[in-house]
Amino acid sequence: MGQTGWYDGDKTLSADAADAQPIDATRTGNVALDGPLVLGAVVDPTPVAVANTAVPVVTGSPVVGSTLTATAGTWDPASVTTAFQWLADGVPIAGATDAAYVVTAGEQGKALSARVTASAPDHTDGVASSEPTAPVTGAPIANTAVPTISGAATVGGTLTATAGTWEPSSVATAFQWRAGGSVLPGETAATLVLGEELLGEVITVTVEASKTGWSSASATSAATAAVAAGTVANSAAPVITGDAVVGSTLSVTDGTWSPATVTVTRRWLADGVAISGATASTYTLTAAEVGKKITVEATAARTGWTSGVAISEETAAVAPAPLHNTVAPAISGSAAVGSSLTSDTGTWTETGLSFTRQWFRGTTPIDGATAASYAVTSADLGEPITVKVTASKPGHVTETVASAPTAAVEPGAMTVSVTVSGTVKVGKTVTANATVSQADAALAYQWLSGGVAISGATAKTYAIPASLAAKKLSVRVTATKASYGTASGVSAATTVAAGTFTFSTAPRIVGTAAVGKILKYGPPTMSPAATTVRYQWKRNGAAISRATASSYKLVRGDRGRRITLTITYIRAGYTTVVKTTAATAKVR
Repeated sequence: MGQTGWYDGDKTLSADAADAQPIDATRTGNVALDGPLVLGAVVDPTPVAVANTAVPVVTGSPVVGSTLTATAGTWDPASVTTAFQWLADGVPIAGATDAAYVVTAGEQGKALSARVTASAPDHTDGVASSEPTAPVTGAPIANTAVPTISGAATVGGTLTATAGTWEPSSVATAFQWRAGGSVLPGETAATLVLGEELLGEVITVTVEASKTGWSSASATSAATAAVAAGTVANSAAPVITGDAVVGSTLSVTDGTWSPATVTVTRRWLADGVAISGATASTYTLTAAEVGKKITVEATAARTGWTSGVAISEETAAVAPAPLHNTVAPAISGSAAVGSSLTSDTGTWTETGLSFTRQWFRGTTPIDGATAASYAVTSADLGEPITVKVTASKPGHVTETVASAPTAAVEPGAMTVSVTVSGTVKVGKTVTANATVSQADAALAYQWLSGGVAISGATAKTYAIPASLAAKKLSVRVTATKASYGTASGVSAATTVAAGTFTFSTAPRIVGTAAVGKILKYGPPTMSPAATTVRYQWKRNGAAISRATASSYKLVRGDRGRRITLTITYIRAGYTTVVKTTAATAKVR
């Protein structure tokens, strides 16, 4: 019994309606049936694709002119028909449909691969591609004869290169010159002019050959001999101009040289011996050259050339130079006994001079007076003072110049400066200290209170009495010396501070702390003694009314309490001091 329906895959439908399954025609692999369906019949499905189980493999070198071969790969089913297509960077190569392919220049730089299409009956075609090759390179160009260099290897010479011989012959060539194996930038012509910087270098040329579809190749020539130098020649010697006198500056020309552009270095010579550091075009003559003749040795150098040497004509023997004083020495200071006079050296045209001095009393040289300053003595009274300065310098003529005289020397003056050392305080001893411009002057002292002389206070030291408390104390020192007269100085006034008591032991209470007993004041050891002493007895720190004597009789009200005594010490000119004794035991 036939019917129209659906067949699911490769299943056989049963005639039993109960076995029937709904079939979805939209499912992959389902076949639509339109017409009578014979139950129990088998219907073929839609054909499946050929499956690739191993991709094709390309063998051979990806070089222009080489042959690449591709395998078909492995397929399921095994019995398939294969078709090849070669690709360059994924783009099919026209006509390249065999298993083998000869690489052309058009593929240079591209990666090649083979795509295989497999066909089988009742199957759809399968497609698989090989892994791409490395990028295609050109065939190498071969050098059959290396480049050569002709020409003299000397500075300034020109070298010429041939390109050598190559296979194939129709190649493009490019030159690169090298020095000592290092590239000479920009030197890419067939010729090379040897510059001075190439002195001593060996020269080669490298030729690179290139051709479309071929791998470039290069070849290097044999090296030349080391580039040789030229020689600098002198046609006119250096010439010295200037006066051959110490302090004068000589100049020298460089002379004339071939080639013209050279670097000239110089050495100044004295009697043929090089002068240290003298290499400039000028030289100032020094004392070391006196009596010697000067020449200059010039050396002309140029890179790539052997240096040339020439020596100038010698000068006359170098003569010493005179010294020139433009301002005479001058004396400064007071022309008085005890004063100090100082002289300068005057003004001279030359520098680097050495000076000596001699002081004169009137017209008589003063023995030992050769320093820059001179202390006027009593022997100079009434005489003018002068100084003569002698200037000298190696290679120069010594010159002596005298100053103008001072006025006649007058008696000197003294200065006195006074200070007081020690504590300016009642009970202390202070000392007068005087600084006098004349150390051997006689000194007299007078102590002052408020600027008024204190009677009898004429010693260097002074013990300050209580009467000066809060008053101003100073001292005047008078210095006296023959030929200087008298000079005085007064110290700064200082207010006298009040004196202070010193205690070696503390005051105390003497007696038994019992009602009816008498407690007494135990005096301390102190300096100086107080002129007035006041007392106040206290019970547990509180003053006891009318208990102001040096003793105190304990009463019943004191039982169980502690007693102390506060004492006040008074003396004129001293700071009043109040002290309290230690407390007694509790009164019993």
